[in-house]
Amino acid sequence: DEKECEKRIKNALEAVGLYKFRKKLAGALSGGQMQRVSIARALVKHNDVIIADEPTGNLDSESTRQIIRILKKLSINSLIILVTHDISLANTYADYIYHIKDGKISDYKELSNSEVLENKGINDVYLGDLKKEEIINDSLRLTIHKETENKLEVEIYEHDGVYYLKSTSPLKLEYQNLKLHEGKYEAKQVKSEDFKYHDDNYLNITSKNVGRLWHSIKEETSLFFKGKLKSKIFKFAFFLIGIIFMIINIMLISNSDDFSAQINADPNVFDLSNDYSADSESFNHDVSDAIDNNYIANISKNENYSDHFMIYMNLSIRTIVYINTECYNVSMIEGKLYNGRMPTNANEVVITTEIADKFIDSTQLNNYEELIGLKVNDYTICGLVKSDKKYIYRMNSYDNLSSTYEIESTSYPMKSVNDNISLRNGRLPKKLTEVLVSYNIFKQYKLNVGDKLESGDYICGVVADGDGCVYALEERCLINNASTSGLQCTVNNSEKLNEYKSIIPVNYYQIRYQNKLDDYNETKYVYFAIEAVLLVICAIYTFFTMKSRMLQDIYEIGVRRELGQKRKSIIGKYALRSFMTITLTMMLGYIISNLIYGYIAVKVNSLGGYLPSVLVSASTYYLILIIYGVGILFGIIPVLGLLRKTPAQIVSKYDI
Repeated sequence: DEKECEKRIKNALEAVGLYKFRKKLAGALSGGQMQRVSIARALVKHNDVIIADEPTGNLDSESTRQIIRILKKLSINSLIILVTHDISLANTYADYIYHIKDGKISDYKELSNSEVLENKGINDVYLGDLKKEEIINDSLRLTIHKETENKLEVEIYEHDGVYYLKSTSPLKLEYQNLKLHEGKYEAKQVKSEDFKYHDDNYLNITSKNVGRLWHSIKEETSLFFKGKLKSKIFKFAFFLIGIIFMIINIMLISNSDDFSAQINADPNVFDLSNDYSADSESFNHDVSDAIDNNYIANISKNENYSDHFMIYMNLSIRTIVYINTECYNVSMIEGKLYNGRMPTNANEVVITTEIADKFIDSTQLNNYEELIGLKVNDYTICGLVKSDKKYIYRMNSYDNLSSTYEIESTSYPMKSVNDNISLRNGRLPKKLTEVLVSYNIFKQYKLNVGDKLESGDYICGVVADGDGCVYALEERCLINNASTSGLQCTVNNSEKLNEYKSIIPVNYYQIRYQNKLDDYNETKYVYFAIEAVLLVICAIYTFFTMKSRMLQDIYEIGVRRELGQKRKSIIGKYALRSFMTITLTMMLGYIISNLIYGYIAVKVNSLGGYLPSVLVSASTYYLILIIYGVGILFGIIPVLGLLRKTPAQIVSKYDI
């Protein structure tokens, strides 16, 4: 607290009578004045114990009186240990006297009361103690007061109103502010209570006023924004570094290892692809056989051709909301409906509450019920299922399925079984691995009911007409139709599924997870390297900034150390400065850019886009702690090096 410092210094110097010499260097002071400077230091520090070793040595009587009087005043609130060889001085002022001889206490005396005799000041002259002589005539009246009987030979000349003295006696002419008193001097008993700071020369020193942390923070903040243009440019540069840290943090979040929350694909859904060494009919048969044996379920055509399936809602000319989602078979949500109903045809869909919330936030809709019946793409919303993922569910469409079936390398149209089929022989298919063939195919290849075809399917019957088609259940037609574009399913028995040589089950979720993990591993070390470089720059900047501040404050530091201020107090001050420097540059840039980005992310996400939200994770806290730790450590290094020296060495080296 600069005001408190100035106040204490002023009071201390006035208390020892040196305020008018405040601008002088210590070397320009007399011995008595330097002794009083030492006492002033004690006044400033408010020490509980003051040891004064021969404070009056080689001093005149007036300086001795002033020094002892000040020490007596200090003894009201502090313990004063005075080392002296002047027994009369001790008897006059001390409350307790210890005689030390050969390093041991040889005698101890406690004064009977706290009264002492007040010494007469050097400028106090009592006329009653002097011998008086008078010379009186018509033109002269001369009065002489002398302490001695020495003969005084003086001639006085007057010329032009000026008096000149001529003397053969040894005279010393001196101008002083003498205080003349009538009568003789009588020593008075003075109590120790009278030695308080109450007169004009000695003001009371206020009690300790330790500056609080909040005051220090405000002071450092005000000092931070002062400085030259070059300093402000550096500060702005480190403000930008804080923004860079924020950008890196966002990049790490968007590529973080918490991929399960970011990947929209359902982890339970697998894509089924054909091994290139197997023909398509073998693949179709194996998929059908896996369904018949309940190794897989919820088979559907893969609508997710890329990383997402885009849907949109158009409520008016101005309201078009796009959302990236995934499309799955409605059979996956049997019994899980949250609102509405299940689809009854391929043109109806069920959406998740996550998609519904996006639509409501981006439009003037108020609740889930208002969404029922609205269209997304060409589908009508008929229900909702509770989920934090963006999925839509719809039925498989078997209308106008164009599929073929190969028999001995010849392709034949494949149709789904219906009630209008007339059988010539056999029965209708009960499994996906069973097919009907038209009579002309049956006759051409000389087939029999129960025969196993090259694909592995069995002929369960013969259609009476000769249209040259193969008939199977609807799901089998879907499999044959979608085998080129891809199939999706859930896996009930992965071990059994892997026994099919033609089927390659691929977990789309795991692929995305691994891709993101690979991207993360490739980029995180680059980001860490950038952060390390920025931390080094931060350390260098803080080091030289604090070193510059230290050199500016070197006189103050030297004086404070001379006055006895502890090292940890000065180190704490520079640690706080380093903390405030980092906070008002890098951290301020980091926080402001975080707030701006968070606002933009909320807006973009509400419109159906995607920007990763700002997450305050443990790694973020670690990064902030590392920044502060490195900055504060390098900020106090200069002052640590300085404080290794003694106060005397600091004063000598920097000519304080």
